[in-house]
Amino acid sequence: MEPKQLNLNRTLNSQLFLKYEKAKNNERRLNAVLKLINKQNIKICDVGGASGIFLNELLKKSKYKIHVFNLEIDQDYQNKQKNKKINFINKSILDNKIKGNFFDIATFNQVLHHLVSNNHQNTLILQKKALEEVFRITKKGGYIVFEEEVYSSPAISRITYSVSKFANLLHSKLNINFHYLSLGKVVISFMTKKEISKIISENQEKYKLRVINSEYNSWNLPLKYKIITLLSKVGIISYIIQKK
Repeated sequence: MEPKQLNLNRTLNSQLFLKYEKAKNNERRLNAVLKLINKQNIKICDVGGASGIFLNELLKKSKYKIHVFNLEIDQDYQNKQKNKKINFINKSILDNKIKGNFFDIATFNQVLHHLVSNNHQNTLILQKKALEEVFRITKKGGYIVFEEEVYSSPAISRITYSVSKFANLLHSKLNINFHYLSLGKVVISFMTKKEISKIISENQEKYKLRVINSEYNSWNLPLKYKIITLLSKVGIISYIIQKK
């Protein structure tokens, strides 16, 4: 039986993410996707695209006419989309009902660590399924472009998951608030570089995947963030993958 995702009303906070969405740097991913748009009417899906800020930038900067889709589980974001040219799909990547080989480009940023289940092992199963679904809905000859925050240690990732889950429980059941790093408002489980690489390798033959570029950039975190991550090395892994 497939594990279930934890209650989204408890583990995701749309208002909190809106602030992060405006602040986060999408320049690298934006430039990567723009270089792949080489003809008219390409279909692009941003998985977990929130209020559509990234897709709006693509529409403004693309030299070609494109069709963009925001695959977003939280319907609250639909009313926050300012560009009516963005097609809003109110589904989860885990259960999206999209036919295979549909999008020319599928992209996402910082989505996997929000796909959490009742324990760390089941969470990894959900994260694996999410990546496999991104591969499935991308056309043959199309591209997958994504960035994800990763930890160097699986043990530290498990601890971070457990701490955020416990804080979330206290917040929801006892209304105990944690102002430090928004603990209690979200539950997160960061993957490692090896875990993401393994999933790509396991699906390489099935989906004919070719890794065009893989890049890792470490973060020089402030001390308060380092304490939360138990001084673990934290960075961003980015991929450009072609589905042949």
